[in-house]
Amino acid sequence: MLLEMKGITKKYPGVLALDRVDFELDAGEVMALIGQNGAGKTTLVKILAGAVKLSEGEVFLRGKKVFIKSPEDAYNMGFSFIYQEGGLINGLSGMENIFIGRTYPKIQGIMINWNALIKKGEELKKRFGIDVELKRLVEHLSPLERKKIEILKALSREPKILVLDEPTASLTKKETDQLFNIIKSLKKHGIGIIYISHFLDEVFSVADRITVLRDGRKVAVLSIKEATKDKLIRYELGEEIKTIENIKTKSIQEEKALEVSNLSTLSGLKDISFELYKGEILGIFGLGGQGKTRLAMALMGNDTLLKGSIKIYGKEVKLSSPMDALKRGITLVPQDRTKHGIILELSIAQNLTLPILSKLVYKNLPL
Repeated sequence: MLLEMKGITKKYPGVLALDRVDFELDAGEVMALIGQNGAGKTTLVKILAGAVKLSEGEVFLRGKKVFIKSPEDAYNMGFSFIYQEGGLINGLSGMENIFIGRTYPKIQGIMINWNALIKKGEELKKRFGIDVELKRLVEHLSPLERKKIEILKALSREPKILVLDEPTASLTKKETDQLFNIIKSLKKHGIGIIYISHFLDEVFSVADRITVLRDGRKVAVLSIKEATKDKLIRYELGEEIKTIENIKTKSIQEEKALEVSNLSTLSGLKDISFELYKGEILGIFGLGGQGKTRLAMALMGNDTLLKGSIKIYGKEVKLSSPMDALKRGITLVPQDRTKHGIILELSIAQNLTLPILSKLVYKNLPL
C-alpha cells in the first residue's frame, strides 16, 4: 500500500474535526474523497500537506511510519497538491510558475539558461502527454490551461501522491473530460491520486474507489463497481433522499422577470431570445465556446449590443456597463471566480462592499 493513515484524529478547542479516520491509497489508484462541507476532507488533506498537526494517529508511506511536520516535509516525501483556487502567479509565464522555488539552470553561474529551462518543461509535457503553451503569461491562460500548468508544476517534483482538490470547479464539461484523460495518464505512471469533489458524476468517471467522510468520521469505503449515487448520498447525509417527481412548483409565477429578444452582440452572439419568469430557475446549456459565458457577460453590460432588446419586468433597459446591470438588480457569479469575481489583494469586507461603495461613501461609513 502506497499510503496508510490510521486512527487520524484532529481536535480543536470545542471541536472534533477528525475522529479516528483510517484512509489508504495504492500506487496508480484514484481514490475519491467525498463528503459534505465540514465533513473533514480539508483537514485530512492539510495533515498530509504538513499544514495541520494531527492530534492522534499514524501515517505510513509504503509501510514506513513518517512524520509530516511541515509542507517541506510533505514535498520531500513525495506529496504534491493542487488546490481549488490555484496557486499560480499571474505575472509569470507558465514555465516560470512550474519551476519557481527550484534552482534554475544558469549560464556561467550567473544568467538563467532559458533554453535549458524550456527544454525541461517540454520534456515534462511530453512525458505526461500534457499539451499547453509554457511561454505565455498565466493571466492570459484559460482555466484548463492554468490547471495544466498546475499539474505540470506538481509533476516537476516527481510526486508519488497527487492531491486534487475540486480541480474542475472552473472548467467546462469539455475541459473536464480533457482533465480526466490527463489523470488516467498519470495513473499509468504509478502516481496515487486523491480526488476531492462534490460532483458525483465526476467521481464515477475518474475514481477507482471512494472514501466517504461524515462529521469527521469515515463512514464508507466503496469500489466504483459497488457504489451508486443513492448509496453515496445516503452515506454523506446519513439519511434517505426523497425523489422530486415534479420540478414545477408554485413559486414560479406568471410575471416575466427578464425578456431577451433577438440579442446580437459585438462578441458574436446572434439572435438570442429567451424569457425568465419570477421565481424560476432557467438553465443555459451548450458545449464549450458556444456563447454561454458571452451571454452572461452581455447581461452584465460587459458587451456591446448590436441588435435586439433586454426587458426587466416589462421595461426595456440599456446595459452599457456592469454598474448598469447592478443598478437594475442583475448580478453574476463568474466561471473563473478568482480572476473575475473578487480582487484577491483586498479584504473580504472590501470585496463585499465594492458594488455598494458609493452608498457607503455617501453615508460617510467607515470602510
